[in-house]
Amino acid sequence: MQSQDRPSEIEALELELAQKEILLETFLNKNEVFQKAKVIIHEIEEIKDRLEKLKNKK
Repeated sequence: MQSQDRPSEIEALELELAQKEILLETFLNKNEVFQKAKVIIHEIEEIKDRLEKLKNKK
């Protein structure tokens, strides 16, 4: 029975995660400082990805 509970637990956690992400996104969009920080974090992630790709080409 435990194996049958795993898919429902996964679905419940995915739903909870989606709800939390929506709440966070709503909060960030309403706060200019956090919105700017979010953009900067995204830019940092992109730079890291590009650096990693360049390093792996060597």
